[in-house]
Amino acid sequence: MNIIFLDVDGVLNNQKYIIGKHDEVLSKYKGKKLTIEEAVDRKMMDIDPERLNLLKQMVDLTSSYVVITSSIKYLEYFEEIKERLNSSGIPVIGATKDSGNDRGKGIINYLRTHDVDKYIILDDDIFEDYNEELLNRLVKTSYYGNGLEEKHIEESIKLMRTR
Repeated sequence: MNIIFLDVDGVLNNQKYIIGKHDEVLSKYKGKKLTIEEAVDRKMMDIDPERLNLLKQMVDLTSSYVVITSSIKYLEYFEEIKERLNSSGIPVIGATKDSGNDRGKGIINYLRTHDVDKYIILDDDIFEDYNEELLNRLVKTSYYGNGLEEKHIEESIKLMRTR
């Protein structure tokens, strides 16, 4: 099984996208007590459809499943976000377990307890507990740049071909 360990902010969005959505989000949701469905809609507004399409291409080209490393896994409505991503063609099969600042530990524990053939990590951050192996599997994006780009798909395919 091939796995893409996925962060969301800085991968499926970027600063320019978030700033561009700011007014729309405020006008629709500011000061409102949200239902779970509205909270999911609100969170999905933070995901750039172009970046999501690139992730879908990456998933398809690498025959991968997605495991969430992002802090969205701590949201009370994470299961609903996961379902929304699945319905978008992104096969999210789970999330790592960590305390937030030790994503490396969460990824290593996931690898130890699941049958993973090959993997990559999509993230815009490098965590202190990333060891050399994890760093070699990291496809680094940029929140201040464009987030996920075509070049990252090529890099991911290359990494998925190596052990």
